[in-house]
Amino acid sequence: QSRTSMAHDAAREAGDVETEKFSGLKLKGRKVSAKRWDELMMGKRFVNFNALQNLGDSKQPAVAIGVLYEKGFAKTSNTGSQYVHWSFTDFCTPQPRLLKLLLCSEAFEGWHVDLGKTVHYGAVFAMLNPTASNQRPDQGSETLVSAKVT
Repeated sequence: QSRTSMAHDAAREAGDVETEKFSGLKLKGRKVSAKRWDELMMGKRFVNFNALQNLGDSKQPAVAIGVLYEKGFAKTSNTGSQYVHWSFTDFCTPQPRLLKLLLCSEAFEGWHVDLGKTVHYGAVFAMLNPTASNQRPDQGSETLVSAKVT
């Protein structure tokens, strides 16, 4: 292992704060190394919450990154399928943007049912290809966006 790598590992173990390069979020106790994260992001583009409405039909996968601050209770739709809303912030300054994310289908099963008890407020999430929900004009907001993942 190189000196640089060892120094990086030691800094991480000491609890140093790192800056996530795509979102600018400050990370402490990172679960995925910066090198591995760069590999995972290869071929994908980072999008801010407020840009989700404008993704269009791009073939390039999009990733939104945010900090979990609220987990709703599971609900059942008219068709009998279950879903839940989780809320995220990007801590953008001067005005943080918010994302209310609808988890349904496999996302509901995987995150809410299987991992929901182990996910804590303050956890940083990367959401692959979130689909912006249509907002009614009276619900429009520059800081609150709704989206879903399946």
